[in-house]
Amino acid sequence: MSEMIERVAKDIAWADLLEHETVEGLERIGIVKDGMFVDAKFVAMARIAVEAMREPTEAMLAAGHAALVEGATSSLELVEVRAAVFTAMIDAALAE
Repeated sequence: MSEMIERVAKDIAWADLLEHETVEGLERIGIVKDGMFVDAKFVAMARIAVEAMREPTEAMLAAGHAALVEGATSSLELVEVRAAVFTAMIDAALAE
């Protein structure tokens, strides 16, 4: 399982747990997001969620382009520009 799929799966599992318990209650009984076991159904949900984002929306493309242009005129390293483009695209998806 990739790191991204695992991160998304843990967040989905965590959200599922929070439907039944508070964060404080889960932490009190020793369930913390970073150390939790992730059931296969949450891994499958995560894979579906990430696959759905494979085709960017127009808003995501516009945000990515804007971040790329801004990064090209800044003193950022290439890896930082790529991260900024990715983050801008995901932020645009979350804002829709």
